[in-house]
Amino acid sequence: MQIDFKISGNLQRQLEKAARKAGDLTFISKKMGDFMVKSTTKTFEREGARGEAIFGSGKKWIGLAPATKKWREKIKHSDSPILNVTGNLKGSITRESHKDKVVWGTSEDAPYGQYLQKKRPFLNFLKEDYDRLVKVTEEYIQELFK
Repeated sequence: MQIDFKISGNLQRQLEKAARKAGDLTFISKKMGDFMVKSTTKTFEREGARGEAIFGSGKKWIGLAPATKKWREKIKHSDSPILNVTGNLKGSITRESHKDKVVWGTSEDAPYGQYLQKKRPFLNFLKEDYDRLVKVTEEYIQELFK
């Protein structure tokens, strides 16, 4: 599973101008991708995203089913955060940086990611993520034109 996002509007025009000067946008797309991986990791730690969602839910995940709670007690993981018993899913979050886009999502090591994304959205894009990416991009553009 992967999520692609593209930048448009005035920010896209600024980036295109910067790209002409810089050559390509791989550097900034790497920074954006790294940020989205960190943001997704926070979602796992908080058991859901918190905030106004542009993509995803932006809400705390639903609690565990009684059967899951019983199973977790049996394997001595009753206190582990939701979707964190093994850490495999959280560890599968990746990003690919390209000169014109960022692709972030789960690696092929987590084929069940798509199913879990529907139950407990972990690939979210919040307004605060957008605001931070805009700020990082604007700082990058300012540096290019110094």
